[in-house]
Amino acid sequence: MTIKQQIFIRKYIEFRNATKAVMEIYDVRNRKSAAVIGCKLLRKANIRSEIQNVIEATSNISMSKIEMIRSIIEDRKVKDKIALISFYLEISKNNNPPYPSLILR
Repeated sequence: MTIKQQIFIRKYIEFRNATKAVMEIYDVRNRKSAAVIGCKLLRKANIRSEIQNVIEATSNISMSKIEMIRSIIEDRKVKDKIALISFYLEISKNNNPPYPSLILR
């Protein structure tokens, strides 16, 4: 597999559009030509296989993990702590951190 084909795979997954990926990677200006090249690339077994492998590898985060992360982010206590830490970091840029004991709670 060529380097351009590898990049095409990444761009195809990013854009979900073979024509757009081809136009960016292969410097093709004509949309019809790009569509033909994209179609030919997607018909290659090794490219289809690699696209499937990349998609499977990147979708290993289970929905339960996503829900857990979402609940942590939405937790009011966590939001308050993040705001406090952000405030502390902003103030500490002046080398005069206020109330360091607040961060340690």
